[in-house]
Amino acid sequence: MPQAHLKIRRAQLHALREPVFEEYLRRLAAHVAGVFPEHEALLATAKGLRFVRHCVQRAQRLGITDQHGIALFTDLCTALGPRWDQDARLDWIGELLAVRELSSAARLLMVYERVRARLPGPPLAPPELEREIDALGLAEPARGRTGLARPEVPQWPAGHWGPRSQRP
Repeated sequence: MPQAHLKIRRAQLHALREPVFEEYLRRLAAHVAGVFPEHEALLATAKGLRFVRHCVQRAQRLGITDQHGIALFTDLCTALGPRWDQDARLDWIGELLAVRELSSAARLLMVYERVRARLPGPPLAPPELEREIDALGLAEPARGRTGLARPEVPQWPAGHWGPRSQRP
């Protein structure tokens, strides 16, 4: 008796992937709100989720694809603003993240080891971060387009920036 083979089309995969990715973004936003509670209200909005999606996509362009690395990168973008790469005082971060010979974990570790000593000021306050996000002009993603090469469901440890009293 012949066996039928199941064929899944690309559009079907996208339809299955989208809810998983949306949940991933919500969990990542909740993680960032845990690290930066002052941004919790913004991160719970559609604008906040677009910002988190933008951070995930930027991390992937830099070769950061693991869950922990993406969470660390999103924390970095929250603290410094999503356009930190346009600040000449922060060129060194882009240079470290561009070293593709190192793993994403090693690159982010180098950034985090140096960030406290070199930060130009405290993390962005909620109104400043919201202005930075608005300046990006992020649009809603097309339906069924996650923007991720490989959507992953995150599991990340708490406190990447350490206790609030020790944060830059």
